[in-house]
Amino acid sequence: MYLTLFIKMTIIYGHNKQREDLSYLLKQNKVSSTFLFTGISGIGKSLIAIEFIKKLFCESETKPCNNCKNCHLIDSKTHPDFILIEPDEKGKIAIGSPKEVGTVRWLIDKLTKKSISGKYAVLIKDLDILTIQSQNALLKTIEEPPDGAVIILTASNKSQILQTIISRSFHIPFQPLKNSEMKKILENEKEDKSNDLLIEISGGSVETASLLSDSTIFTQFLTLTEEISDCLNGKKDPINININELKKTIAIPKITTILVEIYRSFLLNNIKKTEIHRVFSGIALTDEEKLKTIIKIFLVQKKGFSNNLNTRNLLKSMIYNYKKAITDTNFKIIR
Repeated sequence: MYLTLFIKMTIIYGHNKQREDLSYLLKQNKVSSTFLFTGISGIGKSLIAIEFIKKLFCESETKPCNNCKNCHLIDSKTHPDFILIEPDEKGKIAIGSPKEVGTVRWLIDKLTKKSISGKYAVLIKDLDILTIQSQNALLKTIEEPPDGAVIILTASNKSQILQTIISRSFHIPFQPLKNSEMKKILENEKEDKSNDLLIEISGGSVETASLLSDSTIFTQFLTLTEEISDCLNGKKDPINININELKKTIAIPKITTILVEIYRSFLLNNIKKTEIHRVFSGIALTDEEKLKTIIKIFLVQKKGFSNNLNTRNLLKSMIYNYKKAITDTNFKIIR
């Protein structure tokens, strides 16, 4: 969804250094066979990968021109030598077989065949969701890529990627977008998503800001934040927190990420001595040290969420760790 939206845009905001580095490598004919783009989701990693792939195939002197046949074919995902591997409707990338289009083994088999142009460009989105088996299957292709092939891997969680893949890739980290960049991008969507509050709690991710622009989802997060704050203040038992509705549309790690950004915004309001937005009135924690503690615990607990542990037990553990941390100076958060 977001990749399709951004491909249509001729202006790219942010990540100037990353784009300049890629252009330099291309001009110096030092393009790596495998690139690894890492950073939170929804910040434009795939958009910049597409821009770079266009440059590899563009027929014009100024690259990418966005007007030549190759640029149009890449935009429409129909270029014969551009291969896009992305999660299916279930959010998975299967290891599959050589006959199953879009799977890891299909990609491996396709790259053994001769390309039309003499080169291949591959974009694998969300490499970190691949199983270890799938990553191992892909490893040989990364170690011995076909002549002229350029493989770009994107990932939100570098820790979920095999070290052997990381060591064989040219790693380019991407940072969250600045608020000013977010505002320009969202305004270009011509939708009512440029609300400063949404940008503030999106953590520099256009995907998150767009998600929170849904009034139903935003209200669910508002309720969840209130319940968690009540638990932290001893007004509610964490075992009674219900996130079943949110879980139907948003993955648990993403829920945790958004909660971190909400509590981080509370912390920044405290540090900068600015007024908390009225929608969080009566919900936000105001103790700076307590806010730092809960953010740290959220980040630690996020690993448990990604491992699909019981949600209620994790929330209960989070509250327990929080209370221990603020009452026992010798207490250490176990990572």
